Amino acid sequence: MTAPSFDPQAETFDRRAGLPAAAVEAVAAALSNWTSAGRVLEIGAGTGQLGVAIADNALYFGMDLSLALLAVARRRSPLPSRLLQANANHRWPFRDHSARVVFSARTAHLLDDEHFTAEVLRVVEPNGHVLLGRIERAEGSARRILQRALRGMLAERGIEARQGGSGQRKTIDALIRRGASASPRVLAASWSAPERPLDILESWRSKPGLAGRALPHEVQHRVLDRLEAWAREHLGPLDAARAGEAIYEITHVQLPAENR
Repeated sequence: MTAPSFDPQAETFDRRAGLPAAAVEAVAAALSNWTSAGRVLEIGAGTGQLGVAIADNALYFGMDLSLALLAVARRRSPLPSRLLQANANHRWPFRDHSARVVFSARTAHLLDDEHFTAEVLRVVEPNGHVLLGRIERAEGSARRILQRALRGMLAERGIEARQGGSGQRKTIDALIRRGASASPRVLAASWSAPERPLDILESWRSKPGLAGRALPHEVQHRVLDRLEAWAREHLGPLDAARAGEAIYEITHVQLPAENR
């Protein structure tokens, strides 16, 4: 499974997809229910926005494939040596049963779920924890409307979009098949998130691929040109902000007493 590279947008990633400061604090506080004891490993540390907050109360280590994202994270981290470059679809650079918690916010659904599960069960202690974070936008928000239209246009080309929710569900199901148990999602933070369709489209033009898929530049350009034309017809002025809400949810998965 090949995930797109986030190197080209490292310096602008937080402006496009970062959390408000208050949301970071709220999410870190919610995570601390599980991360306050033992070693915490974040898969997909990115720019370190949440990792730095987690590290205030935990023995934190983060890994990411993107050296450019990690460079941003190391600038904001008081412990840059705990941020490692590694491909999470390969063997993770940690000893067996050396972590108490694995946390992943925006990466698990981009990985092979069986490999992710196998590495979790190898690296995490028995009775340890997996925490999966996810941002959800309100149903009528500009982003949700554009995402639905984009998925349809990609499907017409035979390209299946990777959806964070369904991908995360596959990861959870894979862990459950190995003896883990999942709790209902916890609402950790919510915030007002008005967006201009034009800003969303421009940010997608700078992304490495679309909907979790690495695409040829020409294909991506054509799809987004068509999506922009569609948006002008259905959403009106693209430079007008549309009201929207966002929430951050956490799913907790308890690992079995004997990892297998």
